Amino acid sequence: MRNLISVFLILFVGSASAEPITPQPGTQLRRDVLDAARVAAEADLGAPVRFVVQELLVDAGRAFAILDAQRPDGSAVDLALTPLVLEQGRPIDLIDGPIFIGYLYQSDGRWITDDYVIGPTDVWWADGRFCAKYSAVVPYNIC
Repeated sequence: MRNLISVFLILFVGSASAEPITPQPGTQLRRDVLDAARVAAEADLGAPVRFVVQELLVDAGRAFAILDAQRPDGSAVDLALTPLVLEQGRPIDLIDGPIFIGYLYQSDGRWITDDYVIGPTDVWWADGRFCAKYSAVVPYNIC
């Protein structure tokens, strides 16, 4: 009977889906995810960029992030002077601030930005197409 209970507990606990975590400041996981997001953000906003985390959910090699971008000294990113506007031609009035919202995944021990938008003016990340890959980290029970 004890073995049966042990097997049941192992199966039950093993099959229960864990809640995503928010890696604490200073942890390697948080640094790794933010560094991956930073590569994408700096391509659009110019380097260097530091993030203030609004939302960071991580589970089983998948992540969802809402990050306020700023300069390392805490100053605001001047959107008018960014590659997003100057090189890519995105109209400044269609950028809702220097906010990175994106999905990331882990592959071979490295975090990679999958899909993201800087300063979105809609909730593109709530599209059901992300549910198959990111359902564990999509916030607000969208999937």
